[in-house]
Amino acid sequence: MSVEGKSFVLSDAAVKEYDHLLEDLFFRMLLRGLHWFAVSQTQVERENELLNLITCLETFLSDGKSITNAVAVNAAHLLATGLEARLEIKRKLQGLYSVRSGVSHGGQKAILEQELAE
Repeated sequence: MSVEGKSFVLSDAAVKEYDHLLEDLFFRMLLRGLHWFAVSQTQVERENELLNLITCLETFLSDGKSITNAVAVNAAHLLATGLEARLEIKRKLQGLYSVRSGVSHGGQKAILEQELAE
C-alpha cells in the first residue's frame, strides 16, 4: 500500500479474506488496528490523522482500564530496553495524549508535523 510517497507492507493474512479467522479475537484486533492506521493516512487535516493514529495505538496497546498509561507503558516496553529510554517514550506518548485531548475536546486545534512523526 502506498499513500503520498509512504509505503506500507501488510502481511498476506491481513489482505486476504479468511472468514474463519474473523472469529479469532487477535485477527479482529489486527484488522481494527490496520483500519485505523489506513484511515489516518487518508486524512487531510493533521488533527484527524493524529486522532486516528492514537486510536490505532489504543487498539494494540491498551488494557481497557487506564488507556493513556497502558498505551504509554506498553509502547515504551516495545520500543526501548533501558529504563531512561522507556521513561522518555512514556513521557512523549503522555504528551501526545495531552495534544489528542486538546484536539478531541476543543482546547487545541493545531497539530505540528513533528507530533505526527512521533
